[in-house]
Amino acid sequence: MKNDIYYHRYTLKGAFPLNARSQKRAVEGCLIRVGAGVGCIHPWEALGDEALDRQLDALNKGRPHRLAKRAMHCARLDGAAREEGVSLFDELTIPDSHFTMLPGMALEKKKVQTFARIKLKGSLDLEVTKEEVLRCLRCASSDSLLRIDFNEVLDHAVAMNLAQALGEELCERIEFIEDPIRFDADNWSRLGSQTGLPLAVDRGCEKAVADEAELKWWVIKPALVDSEGFALKLLGFADKRNLVITSYMDHAIGQMFAAYEAAVLKQKYPDSIRECGLLTHELFDSDEFFEAVQSKGPKLMAPEGLGLGFDDQLERLPWKRLGD
Repeated sequence: MKNDIYYHRYTLKGAFPLNARSQKRAVEGCLIRVGAGVGCIHPWEALGDEALDRQLDALNKGRPHRLAKRAMHCARLDGAAREEGVSLFDELTIPDSHFTMLPGMALEKKKVQTFARIKLKGSLDLEVTKEEVLRCLRCASSDSLLRIDFNEVLDHAVAMNLAQALGEELCERIEFIEDPIRFDADNWSRLGSQTGLPLAVDRGCEKAVADEAELKWWVIKPALVDSEGFALKLLGFADKRNLVITSYMDHAIGQMFAAYEAAVLKQKYPDSIRECGLLTHELFDSDEFFEAVQSKGPKLMAPEGLGLGFDDQLERLPWKRLGD
């Protein structure tokens, strides 16, 4: 019996390397379609995801990996809304986002100053990281705060020197350090105490929840985890948690799925959802879908159309049945 799942492969091209673990600028993913609904599978092999062919093979065999499970969930939500003739964003407000600064990216001061939060990609070379921080602050408003993401590339000894390498004045402008090293409750506790810097967990968030880690900052990617269930569990064992919902630096469909989940969580937990990371369309070369994404400063606009939007663009794609 054939699958009733259809797919369309795509390649996104970035103007700069998109994470600290890889210099790749072109990344392949695919959209899936189930009935009227669509979702996005966008593996980042440098961050530990299985390759796209393996993802599709497992999905075809009925044993989907977590990216495909979440894409199927997205497709169900999107399809239900399309069949009802409504947008998923009706009566929802998408939270503001941070500005993402990649190494070597040209900065437009007027634009950067519209953001209250700025995210930078950190480097194993802390001097390079410091130079990027200084370059960013020259364009930022005086009260903006920085978020530095290291994608777990530091070792423990280097991470321990992070505050000293950046200096006290720069550290005062840092809202959190994301994934400096692979998550381990004891090591992260020592690192936080030694550096005095707030730490945010992303890749290790499921382990950190299981360990009931005493962290104030959590980065949640709907492409990877059940964000509503995750937030409910997370906010249930601590009085105060700050949640940052981000896309997976994926297709515009995945970006809007993350935006929808962020809007739902903001409505449910208004005091816990902080500036998100939803403006990732700006990191890639434009395509037919990204051209339809609209934003103004830190605000991502809800797309036109039913479900997650992009009705016309989706209609034009050459879909293939999975397994054929």
